[in-house]
Amino acid sequence: MTRSNLARSYAAAGEVGRAVLLCEQVLADSERLLGAEHPSTLIARNNLAGAYQQAGETRRAIPLVERAVADSERLLGADHPDTLSFGNNLAGAYAEAGHVRRAIPLYDQVLADRQRILGADHPRTLISASNLAADLERLGDHDAAAALQAEVKQRRTGRCGNTGRARPDAVRPAVSGTDRLAVTPCAAAAAVNSGQRCSVYVESTR
Repeated sequence: MTRSNLARSYAAAGEVGRAVLLCEQVLADSERLLGAEHPSTLIARNNLAGAYQQAGETRRAIPLVERAVADSERLLGADHPDTLSFGNNLAGAYAEAGHVRRAIPLYDQVLADRQRILGADHPRTLISASNLAADLERLGDHDAAAALQAEVKQRRTGRCGNTGRARPDAVRPAVSGTDRLAVTPCAAAAAVNSGQRCSVYVESTR
């Protein structure tokens, strides 16, 4: 188990303080050994931001994930999966900090990009759609939120069937890469089906 995955396990077990300390160590080591602009360092910075959010320190998280988004766009490109994940996370941090009007355009952009690149039925696209619906609801745009969430549920049913289990033709290979956890299509879709915002590290849902 990598240290980042161990930190995620700590957070899931409610030991958020240990998760934060470990994520801080991973980022410091990554910056020292790999450099501030290495893709793994960008992921470590994003993961530390996620740990701060789970610890209720969203104000500390926002500058980290803002930097991760900017660096990822410049180094990897706007369409890179990590860039889109960081953008999703930044929108979530804005929303948690009460800046919902800043979050919605960013969620909207990530959703459009994921629809274009991954397709409308991809689990990460569904995460973006559900997150956007949650914030539209918070702003009082109930009709738009309900319509978007209904679409998420319909697409989830199309991928997984009425049982919520993945059809054989719906399963995608596990995501490869540094410090990522695989998310099966139906697990991600089920996570967003409640209409709640999904804060993520890189590819895992909370």
